[in-house]
This record gives sequence, C-alpha cells and structure tokens, in this order.
Amino acid sequence: MNDTNNKKSLNTLFVLALIHVLWLLLNWPIMQTLVRYSFDDGTYSHAFLIPIITAYLFYVLWQEGKLTFSEKINYPILVLLAISALSFIQVYSAQISLLYWTLSLGVLALSTTLIFNNRLIVFAACCYLVFLFPIWNGLTTPLQQLSTWVSSFVLSLTSIPIYVEGAFISLPAGKFEIANGCSGLRYLLVSLAISYLYTFLYIKSVKNSVTFLIFAILGALITNWIRIILLILIGQYTEMQSPLMTDHNNFGWFLYLPFLIVLFFLGNRLSTPQNQESCDEVNDGNNDSKASLHLPSTIIATMVLTLSASFWFSFGKAEMVEASESLYEPKIFNYSGKQKNNDGDTVSIHYSYQCGDLDCKPTFHENNLVPNGWRIVSTDRYNDKLELVVRNRNQYAKVTAWYQLDQYRTGKASAFKLQRLKQFPFSRQEPELHWQLQKCPKQCK
Repeated sequence: MNDTNNKKSLNTLFVLALIHVLWLLLNWPIMQTLVRYSFDDGTYSHAFLIPIITAYLFYVLWQEGKLTFSEKINYPILVLLAISALSFIQVYSAQISLLYWTLSLGVLALSTTLIFNNRLIVFAACCYLVFLFPIWNGLTTPLQQLSTWVSSFVLSLTSIPIYVEGAFISLPAGKFEIANGCSGLRYLLVSLAISYLYTFLYIKSVKNSVTFLIFAILGALITNWIRIILLILIGQYTEMQSPLMTDHNNFGWFLYLPFLIVLFFLGNRLSTPQNQESCDEVNDGNNDSKASLHLPSTIIATMVLTLSASFWFSFGKAEMVEASESLYEPKIFNYSGKQKNNDGDTVSIHYSYQCGDLDCKPTFHENNLVPNGWRIVSTDRYNDKLELVVRNRNQYAKVTAWYQLDQYRTGKASAFKLQRLKQFPFSRQEPELHWQLQKCPKQCK
C-alpha cells in the first residue's frame, strides 16, 4: 500500500513538471523575450534562481502531502482560466508586453490549480514565477521620481544649497542625476522575492504576512534613499573625488545587507511555530493523497494551454533591425520595411511591421522619435498625430509622427495599443509608423 501511495505521489510531481514544460515549449516566443529582458538584464539578475525556487516550493508542498490531484472540476477556476486564455490571445496579438507576460503566467497558474487540490497555495507557488517576468519596469519612473523628491527634501534640511531640475540635483560640487538605476527597483525586487518566499514557507498568519511584506518594501525603499543621499553628501564633501562617484552599485548592497539581517530577524519573530503548523495539518487532515489523476480536469487544462499557446500566433522569422544613428532619422528598431523620402528640408519615413518577433512593433519601448543630438523644445499631441519642436544647437526642426492601423491613426502609443485590442481579430493590415522631420529656418511655430 505504501509503494502505491508513493507512486501516486510521484505522479503528481511528474504531471506538474509536464504542465510547466508544455507551457514553456508552446510559448517559446515569450520565452525568447524573457531571455532577452530578464536573464540579460542586471535588474533581473536573480532570474536564474526563480525557476529553481519555484520548483523547491512545489517540492515542499509534495513533501507536506499538499500536492494532490483534484477529485472534480472546479468551475470557478475553469471560468477564470477560459477568460485568461481568451484575453491572452487578444493581448498577444496586439503585442502588449506587460499584459501578455502577466496573462501567460495566469494561464499556467490557473491550469495547474485546476488539476490539483489546495488551490490557493498551489496557485501561490506557481505565481512565484512572476519575479522572472520583466513586468516590474513600469515602476522605474515613479520610484525614480519618489527617490528624487525624498533626496531633495532631506538635502534641503542641510546647509548645502541645492537646485532640483527633473531628475538632476545640482550642488556646489557638481550635478547628480537620479537615473533609472537609482530608482531602487533592484532592492525592491529582492525584498519582494525574499518576503514572498519566507511567507510561503514559514508565515501562515495573514496579518503577520502583510506586516512582513510592508516592512520588506519600506526597508528596500529607505535603503535606496539613504544610499542616494550619502553618495550626494560624499560627492559634495570630497569635491567629486571619491571612488564611489564612478562605482556606487556595491555601496548600495553593503547598505542593504544589514537590512536583510533585520528582515530575517523580524521574519523569525512572525513565523508560525512548527507545533501549531502540525496541529493545523492534523485538523485539516484528509485522504487526498489517495486521489488519482482527474482526467477531465487534466484534459481541459492541457487543451487550454495548447490552444492558447503563443506558438500558434507567431508567423515568420524575427527581424531585429538595428536603429539608425543619423542626425535626421529617428531611432527605430525591429521594423520589416522602411521607405524614406528626402525632399530638401523635409525627411519622411514610413516604417512597416510584418515580422514574427514580439518586439517587431511600432510601440517598441526603445524606439525614440527624436533623432540623436536633438532635444525637445515643445510637444503638441492631437487626435491623429504627435508634433514635436526639436533643437540641435542653433538649428530647429518640427517632427511629426503617428501610428496607423488600417484607417485609424493616432499620435499616442497608449491609444494605438487600445485600438489594436479593439480591432482584434478584424484588422487586416499590419501596424505602421509614419515619421517626418521638417527643418525650420528659425524657431518653429
């Protein structure tokens, strides 16, 4: 009897691994973007550990007897899975990165939850993969602005005269930029990943879990603010001669390490005692470990994973075109076609997108409508176009740009993405980007 139960337990691990491998292979186009933006990005340097930690979480559930097959179809989970799968197909077709990353993980987590019992904890274990996805970059700008405000406020309390302009803080010793790397996103991600893992393993109280999470977030942010303020003060009092002015990344981690020690100390105080945990398991005890694989749930989950796979909606080879460095061209990546017309003082370019890579889109995040060497003087957004007055030394020019899909055109990237969602699956044309630069004899009006 024990051998049979052990075999059934091992079957749960086999089915679990099979689901994840199937999801990985069927969504290979998305996996390519993860390799591109997670494993090759310093902000997500922890990405290599996330799949290993996720596997460990499921191993813990298996060891505790909580990874057991469902005995019937859970219809609320099935409805959520169907909605997530249909939404995923729509946002994937519209190439909206943040949404197709999130919904792809949602389809995987809900498919897994449909097959197994202890649904909440199984769903939570699967969702640890969220730290693998580069969906957190949207926090960079608000965190950067918050860091700038806090730093300037604290420095204003000192006797040092400061002047703040955007992300720059000017002092008598020099000018400091609160760049993207100073947003504190790296510390925040590490704190979230550690607190998520520690809560999953050791803290069973909702109140204690929330307390631990809030402390982890605040500690990461405050550590980053202290790092920025100390670096500015060191630069001021050493007249920018300190080695930390050129290499300050390690300095931040030395500050973050003491906070980690305090964080783990707090986690130990908030963790659930082992004897209480054992009692809870006895009270909730059942014979789920004897349950066999529920074929209807497994078949449905497999079908949804297969039918909603991004593999079926990716056509053609990737066309990763490098951007031009011309003084009179924008910095546009990954287009499939380009038509340029140079008529004296006017340069017009039409970009088309018919390649299969997910980054082959006019709203690619690294695209820059302003050519190298120019800076924006003024911006005007209309319903159907964007107009920029730009300047390069004493030369002025007007840049006009718009995104187009079928007969729809707009100068707003967000409106264009929304239109792509609305037109799915009826749009018959590939997206386009139209760009024009017109030189002005004097300041453009």
